Order: sequence, then C-alpha cells, then structure tokens
Amino acid sequence: MTEHEKLPADLTPINLLAYLYNAWGKCGCSETDEMVASLIRLLEWMEGDKSTRYDALYPEIGTFYLLAGRLDALGLTEHGTAIRYPWLTDDGKRLLAALKSTDPEAIENADGEAYDGLSYGMC
Repeated sequence: MTEHEKLPADLTPINLLAYLYNAWGKCGCSETDEMVASLIRLLEWMEGDKSTRYDALYPEIGTFYLLAGRLDALGLTEHGTAIRYPWLTDDGKRLLAALKSTDPEAIENADGEAYDGLSYGMC
C-alpha cells in the first residue's frame, strides 16, 4: 500500500474524494454515489453478523473476493481463516462512519487540496 492509499486521518469530503481516487481507482467519469453505496453495503456486511452469506452480496462471487481482498490490503478489514468472514479494523469503522455521514454529492463536488497534497475538484 502506498502512502496515499492509507486512510487519511481527517475524513472530510475532499479527503474522501482523494482517497477514492488514490485507493479505489476513481476517476472523473466514475459515479461517486454508486461507489460510495457499494463500499457502504460491503463494509456494513463485514461489520454485521454475516446472517446474509457473502456469496449473496454479488452476482459474481469473484467480485466479492476482489473487493474483500482490496479492503484487506488497504487495512480496512482483517480476517482469520478465510477472507469470506472478515471484520472491520478501526480504520474500516472510521471509513464506514464517514461514508454514511457524508452526502456522496458533497464528496463528488469537493474542491481544494487534499491530504495527498493534490488539488481536486473544479480548476
């Protein structure tokens, strides 16, 4: 994981926008609201009791494994014997709380310099 892929300490809209770019491959043509909704859904499942099986989350089970692996690599989750049953780290919990409390439109329209020293938003 690169320095810019680490979850920033301050989860403001501009830092969330930069984090989606740096850690998740967001670009200007991405649908931020859909990206945020997908992350929330998966992080909530990982935080919960797992009464819904992991293979019911996505039509393609490979999608689950790709996302679960990425969350794990970013330090947002940990797992024991199988990545199918992970739990959130403190950073994963912080990201989930920030995404749930921040309007995706505020993330999409954030403007200014982010934690990585780059400017995002309107030029």
